[in-house]
Amino acid sequence: MKSSNKRISILGAGMWGRTIGLLLSRKDIDISLWDIRDNLAVELPDFYSGMKSNGHEIISEPVFTSDLSDSLQNAELVFFVLPTSAVSPVAKQIKNLIPSECPIIVATKGIEESGDDFHLMSGVIGEELGDNHPVGILSGPNLSLEIQARHPAVSLIASADNSLVELAMSLLASDNFRVYGSRDVIGVQIGGAVKNVIALAAGMVDELGYEHNTKAALLTRGLVEITRMGEKMGGQSKTFTGISGLGDLICTASSPTSRNYRAGRMFGKGMKREEIEIEIGQVIEGIQNARTVNRMSDKLDVEMPISKGVYNIVWEGRNPLDAIKELMTRELRFE
Repeated sequence: MKSSNKRISILGAGMWGRTIGLLLSRKDIDISLWDIRDNLAVELPDFYSGMKSNGHEIISEPVFTSDLSDSLQNAELVFFVLPTSAVSPVAKQIKNLIPSECPIIVATKGIEESGDDFHLMSGVIGEELGDNHPVGILSGPNLSLEIQARHPAVSLIASADNSLVELAMSLLASDNFRVYGSRDVIGVQIGGAVKNVIALAAGMVDELGYEHNTKAALLTRGLVEITRMGEKMGGQSKTFTGISGLGDLICTASSPTSRNYRAGRMFGKGMKREEIEIEIGQVIEGIQNARTVNRMSDKLDVEMPISKGVYNIVWEGRNPLDAIKELMTRELRFE
């Protein structure tokens, strides 16, 4: 790699990680793409060659490595694009490898459970790496396949560090990918995690044959639950009607390319959690989020009946029709 250029390390070469690499490849920078899977050494060059053939301008093609030390050497910015369960273990691994004060952007949408405690991804990074690394959160209605097809999209970077927000904007933004900034690190993370649970419910509703009235009710009341939890955790109410709240919810709860939505449809068919995980073959964050959010709502005394219904279906094997009937016959009240 050319040492004279800015060097960026992307940890996680799943579909979203390689798409972030694609967005960054429009700049004249060095991009290292790390993953634990050695077989990606052949797959990823083919992926970027295909993107170039499809019209993407690739100035700097990401270079794959399965060596964490190599990936992080002289890194000036690190992206975490890993499943929720992998963020803490990988952060532990890189503690003595990542350059001092190197900023980190987390593109993982989830909440970590640890006994009776719950940790947002920004907290996990801070706990494992210390507070000398500025942390940002990348979140929004971003489906990898649509971005790869060059459909216009927006995203959001949240951080208490304005210079990190500005850096992320300048690196990721293009004529078909617009990036907004926010300081609400907590609210953006809650929106990204809880909407996965509502997206499962959306898939169930569609699979059961319900139409627009039902879907509108689900999304609006689901957004209420996201907002309740977000505000309880310290997020700002305006965040939940924005890009990383309502925007992400609409996208994830309606697209057949969304793993959470597809999994929801499978639950609607009567399939069980273990079958669905095998069928999809990739991490479905909403499944774990359903359990975590249910436990959080109980502990924090936040009323979230839709999320609880999803938990009962996903983890307790309840019939989706019974869960919907219970929601519809709850005590009447003002909105």
